Amino acid sequence: MANEAPSDREQGVAAMIGAQFDQLVSEARTAYGAAVSSCAASLADALRQRPEADLKSALFRSAAASGWGGRLSPPQQRQQMAYAVRQALPPVLAGLDAALALLRGALEPRVYVAVGRALWDLSGRDLFQFVQVIVPSVSKM
Repeated sequence: MANEAPSDREQGVAAMIGAQFDQLVSEARTAYGAAVSSCAASLADALRQRPEADLKSALFRSAAASGWGGRLSPPQQRQQMAYAVRQALPPVLAGLDAALALLRGALEPRVYVAVGRALWDLSGRDLFQFVQVIVPSVSKM
């Protein structure tokens, strides 16, 4: 009796349960992804409230302080921009590090990694937007 093949009805029920389970897993993954993105966005917004931890404003402040848009040749302009970015990053990274250190103790490791990656993606987006603004102005020189 243990080696009997399942009936057509049992196979149909098993397939239906499998399909429902598949749908449930898909919905759970979607909800989890949305929750992680929301958490990272909230954390990024909180970090933006502190000027020294806001990547985008730190980049633009450093660019302005470096003479961005001045009368330098393109190689000099790029060199000054690179220096400005290097000067802007340490306080921002310190703020991100402090926030992530607090999260490490509060979140399950997989969630911590997911939130950290999402926060990194948001920071990358800010950097990309900064580069999009400066590249046309540097190349016009």
